[in-house]
Amino acid sequence: MKIIPELRPDLLFIDVDMPHLTGLEFLEKLEYAESDIIFATAHREYAIEAIRKSAFDYLVKPIDEDDLKMCIERLIEKRKKLKKESAEIDVESLVKLLKGNNTLNQKLKISTSEGVLLIPINDIIRIEASGSYSTILLLDKKKITASKNLSDLEHHLEHYPQFLRIHKSNIININYLERYIKGDRGTAVLKDGAEIEVARRRKDEFWNEQE
Repeated sequence: MKIIPELRPDLLFIDVDMPHLTGLEFLEKLEYAESDIIFATAHREYAIEAIRKSAFDYLVKPIDEDDLKMCIERLIEKRKKLKKESAEIDVESLVKLLKGNNTLNQKLKISTSEGVLLIPINDIIRIEASGSYSTILLLDKKKITASKNLSDLEHHLEHYPQFLRIHKSNIININYLERYIKGDRGTAVLKDGAEIEVARRRKDEFWNEQE
């Protein structure tokens, strides 16, 4: 759990049944959300919960060699497809473009499997980590899968103070924060009804933004 954020792996295989913590509990506590996840389990009923945890896939034990191979091939194809469009974007040139062109400085340029999109900054309510990719949730309830991880998008948005990373898996637009529920960590409630836990180590930063 300590070394994964340092190694920044592309892919994690996580067993569901482990000593001390289950694989699902391990993932909840892990302070890194930018790996694709493949769960290994002897129980098919864990599959639905695994998918809800943004896992790419799951394998039923004993693991069949062909199933493993097909799973990895699907992941490679997914990455190739998204990285092809992602390669069109150079971060430095994008920053210069946003700074130098007033017609674009309120839009975020994002590469997706469908092409390159220019998303109005004010339309973004929040962004969720989805393995090595991210899901952007908009005011019109549309969801866009971006071929960048959450840290990359956080870098793109550093010039927009309304965006705050409140959890390893979430960046929110504080302009759409409706209320804050106090608690051990606290919960941010957004305009779209989403209730997002504020990570303990980010609680002070979040609180200072609201004062």
